[in-house]
This record gives sequence, C-alpha cells and structure tokens, in this order.
Amino acid sequence: SVDVEFTEITVEGCPGSVTRIYDAFDNCNNATSVTQVVILNKNCVNEPSYWATHPDEWLTPFGPVDELTIGCVMYTKQEVIDEILLAEAKKDVSIALAQEVVAALLATLQGADASIVGPYLQDAQDYLCTNPPGSAPRGDAKCIAENLACLLGDYNAGKLGVPSCQACDDDDNEPGADDDDAAGARVQLVDHRSGG
Repeated sequence: SVDVEFTEITVEGCPGSVTRIYDAFDNCNNATSVTQVVILNKNCVNEPSYWATHPDEWLTPFGPVDELTIGCVMYTKQEVIDEILLAEAKKDVSIALAQEVVAALLATLQGADASIVGPYLQDAQDYLCTNPPGSAPRGDAKCIAENLACLLGDYNAGKLGVPSCQACDDDDNEPGADDDDAAGARVQLVDHRSGG
C-alpha cells in the first residue's frame, strides 16, 4: 500500500504563495516527495525606493531573487541594495539609471508586462555595460542615460501601460473592490520533484 502525507504552507503578501508538499511512501521503503509552488504574479510595478525597503518581496514564480545582472555585472541582492538602490543618485545619472533598471527587472520578473518597456530596458542594460553604475557619464552619454532613466522611471511609476502596485493595493482597499482581480495576477505552477 502507498501512503501519502500532504503539507500546505501559505505565505500572505504580495505576491502571495502556496507551497504544497506531497510525501509518498510504501511498505518496501520506497519514497518520493513532490513540491508544488504556486506564486501569484502581479502585473504591476514599483519604484526603486520600494524595492530597497522590501527585499523579502524579490520573488519570481521559481523562488526568490538572490542576484541580478545590471549592465554586464552580476550583483547579489545585498549588493544591489547597498551599491545601487541606496546609493546617492543626484550627481551620477548612471546610478539613477541602474536604480530604475533594478525596479523594472524585479517587476518584470514578477510578471509585470514588459512589452512596452522591454526595448528600453535592454538599451539601459547595454548602456550600463559601457557606463557602469558609479561612472558619472558626461556629455552625450549623460543625456542618453537621463532619457533612459526617465522612460524607465515612468514605467516604474505606473505611467507606461502597467499600473503601480500601490495604486492597485489602494483600489483593493476600496469598498466593493474585487478581490479576485489581484492586480491582473496570474498563477504559475512549478513542480520540483525528488525521488528516493
């Protein structure tokens, strides 16, 4: 006979998630475990300051984001927070651009529609390969970074086709708000299988 044990772990928040663990075993010492992770992807965006103060929400359908490539450099989550998101950007447009890139990357990794911003995000990544955060570009290079930062900033503020997550959260708190909408959330299933 085969026995199955079931465990379900629900994590509240945005995006919320449910982890279901199925452990099956028989009388012959055969066993297997299947883990199913369901994460709601939000089709909304946040500004860089939000991501700097909410590192626990750096999630994708496949789990947490522990590192990001900005330009041509791979950064750990903590490096992104310390060296980019919390860095002073007023005198260096390359840092301002990197901050907007981080916010756009995290939003799209969570499921925000990238159809409008995708080409600009790629242009910004290419730019940051040549002018990495902290390079303080001048002249034409500075103008290019300012334009890209402005475009990505509009996206991250919810002005380019994808709503701001804060606006969606505010709408959800209104009387009569439709809880099933969840800011255009989609569900993706990920199965992680291990056998024994």
